[in-house]
Amino acid sequence: MVSCDAKPALPAVDAVAGLDPLNQSFFGKLLDAHLEASAYAFMCGSARVITLQNMWVNAGLNFGFEGGPGIAKGHHDPVSHSWDAAGRAEFAQCQKWFFERLAEKFLKVLDQPDPLDVEDPTRTVLDNSLVYVCSEVSDGANHNSDHSDVWIDGQPVSSSLPAILIGGGGGYLKTQQVVQVERSHIDMLATLADAMDVPLGSIGGQSVSAIQELKA
Repeated sequence: MVSCDAKPALPAVDAVAGLDPLNQSFFGKLLDAHLEASAYAFMCGSARVITLQNMWVNAGLNFGFEGGPGIAKGHHDPVSHSWDAAGRAEFAQCQKWFFERLAEKFLKVLDQPDPLDVEDPTRTVLDNSLVYVCSEVSDGANHNSDHSDVWIDGQPVSSSLPAILIGGGGGYLKTQQVVQVERSHIDMLATLADAMDVPLGSIGGQSVSAIQELKA
C-alpha cells in the first residue's frame, strides 16, 4: 500500500543536492537527509524496514562539522576513548546530537496519523513502528560490549550495552519504561522479529527467545 501520490516536501534532501557525500564537513546535512528520506518512506508506505548506520566502530570523524555538536575532535580518539569526566561529557554531547537529529528529522515526521492504518486512523505512524537504536560497544575506552564497571576519575561507573526502542510496534511494546536484563543481544533481535510476527527459536545456531519484559 502506498499513501503518497506525489513526492513529499524534502527540504533536507534537497539541501544536499550536488554535495560530495565523502566530504566529512557535510556529515550533519547528509545525516538529516537520510533521516528525512527514511521517515517519508515510512509515511508513504514505500518501505517497511530501513537500516541506517551513522558511523563505524573506529570512525575518526571530526565533530566540528557545520551544524554539529561543536566538538572539534575525532569521535573515535580522543572523544570515545576519554577516561575522565570532562572527556565523557564531550562524548555525551556528541551522542545527544545524534538523538536530537533522530527526533527532529525522523520521529517528528512519524508522530502523525498513519494513513495506512485502516483499523484506527487516529494511531500515528510512530505508534505502528519500532525504532531500534543500538551500539556495538558499551564503553568506547574499554572496547567492551557487556554489562560491567568502568573507572572514571577514580570512581566505578556501571556501563551496559545500550539498546533503545522507540515507538509502539503496533501495540507489541510496553512503552515508557527502562528495563535492565542480563540477556544476549540476539535475544533483542529475536524480540524485534517476534514483534513483526516472525517468532524465532535460534539465530546463528544459538537458542533465542523474546524478552518478555518488553512486551505489552
